[in-house]
Amino acid sequence: MPWYRGDCHVHSARSTGGELTPEQVVAEARAAGLDFIAVTEHNTTDTYERFLAVAGDLLVLRGVEHTTPDGHWLEIEGGLRIAAHPFAPYPTGTMRRPWEEFDCVEVWNGLWASDRPWNADNEAALAEWKRRLGAGWRQPAIGGSDAHLAGQLGTPHTVVRAEALNPAAIVAGLRAGHSWIAGEPGLRLDPGASPLEVRHPDGSMAALRNPFDLA
Repeated sequence: MPWYRGDCHVHSARSTGGELTPEQVVAEARAAGLDFIAVTEHNTTDTYERFLAVAGDLLVLRGVEHTTPDGHWLEIEGGLRIAAHPFAPYPTGTMRRPWEEFDCVEVWNGLWASDRPWNADNEAALAEWKRRLGAGWRQPAIGGSDAHLAGQLGTPHTVVRAEALNPAAIVAGLRAGHSWIAGEPGLRLDPGASPLEVRHPDGSMAALRNPFDLA
């Protein structure tokens, strides 16, 4: 089956702190070499049709980011539920709901307050995900840029093995964990032969794979 690159956590100016138009988001997705994006505005889906109108052959998944006092979570077509940035360092960003409520967990969230996309909250999310893997819990990890500003989209993004480039197939691949996370556009990885994680010399993550039937 082919592999498709996508950013599962994307915002436009419709979301608090966002500055990009749908046209700008689509242009950045194309520049990053992505095949799909999930539009996850804060608590609304009302920009989805506008994204569809400008997307061309870029697949756009309907999504939403629910922002609640107990944490933020993404809901994408097909009912896929993703715990977003579970250790984010602000009051509503820390996930207080049980991880068992979600199909996937976003262990790699993009730039927020440093000069690199791998931040301390990602390290905490990765550690908890790995602990749960060791305990036998099968919960796929994803990465999303959480892009609000220019230059953020696609860093990181998720590379999914799917039967086709359509919503049902992409969601099925994510749900099954047939995916790996790329820290930058164009990064290549042999999921079947590589270790669970690949790091840069400075300790920041370059790539992370799910260990679920990827060969």
